Amino acid sequence: MKKISSVLIATLLTISGFSQLSNNPSYQILNMEEFALAEDELQEPQDTVWWTGGLFSFNFSQVSFSNWAAGGVNSISGVAMANFYANMKKGKSKWDNSLNLAYGLLDQKNLDVVKTDDVINLLSNYGYQAWNEKWYYSAFAEFRSQFAEGLDPDTRSRISDFMSPGYITAGLGIENKPNENLSFFISPVTAKWTIVNDQDLADVGAFGVAPGNPILDGSGVPTGQFEPGTGEKVRSEFGAYFRGRFQDELMENVTFVTNLNLFQNFETPTRIDINWDALLGFKVNKYISCTLGAAAIYDHDVLILKDADDANATPYNGRAVQFKEVFNLGFLYNF
Repeated sequence: MKKISSVLIATLLTISGFSQLSNNPSYQILNMEEFALAEDELQEPQDTVWWTGGLFSFNFSQVSFSNWAAGGVNSISGVAMANFYANMKKGKSKWDNSLNLAYGLLDQKNLDVVKTDDVINLLSNYGYQAWNEKWYYSAFAEFRSQFAEGLDPDTRSRISDFMSPGYITAGLGIENKPNENLSFFISPVTAKWTIVNDQDLADVGAFGVAPGNPILDGSGVPTGQFEPGTGEKVRSEFGAYFRGRFQDELMENVTFVTNLNLFQNFETPTRIDINWDALLGFKVNKYISCTLGAAAIYDHDVLILKDADDANATPYNGRAVQFKEVFNLGFLYNF
């Protein structure tokens, strides 16, 4: 118990330090329900236990050139995003469920079609009121993955796919919601599974799973290749988890949302997985919206292909912060 308490305290201290960094602006990924651009935030009806809904957004762009002296490349791109939710509240119990989906493609003349967004995120959170209505004993489960394979932009080799990776996280803890704009969830007992269902990716140890048996040359030196079919497809971790969320309407038709998720593996307490996102939404009218979003991820177990530098003469795999920025202007329908 002392060990768990110490790890949890260390986690909270780390959270406090990172929250200062996140103001400066990481499987997974902006929640469209949260910023509620199409309508004012939906309130729970007083005469029912369940309330459901969702929204759909589609952004499209097309560029064409003909005898254009300055040059340019014909292109077509589109991004579709959808969010569905089903929430329940009865007595001291509440149960919130959300499904967030996104997929985007870019087609440029004389180049292969590439995807620009790919998100599957399912979250379920159950809470039972504790000593007052701002505190809940809670249990949660989350699933994150993607729809289609991801390709290296240079080699066109497969580097990800559906359930490669897939992340399943579940835990027990306590949730605090001091006001309508701010909420915190802390879990000292959380399990996290990383799944790499593609055997080729599992064999090379992609996304932190154990790689396959190394192939040796005649001198017994590893060649950098692995025996096919020997890599582990699942990695299990046990640790502490934190989730924080802030949402506010900065002014009329302008909404800001940010989320911070932290996971600390008890086996490596100094390494914390960080997943942060922020979204600024502008409602133009009932069907037109504009959003500016950013996401950052750091996972010590995920290696990123990096360019050669002073310490490495050739490209190499190393650890780095993953960052994504998205600007969208398009159609939005709320239901």
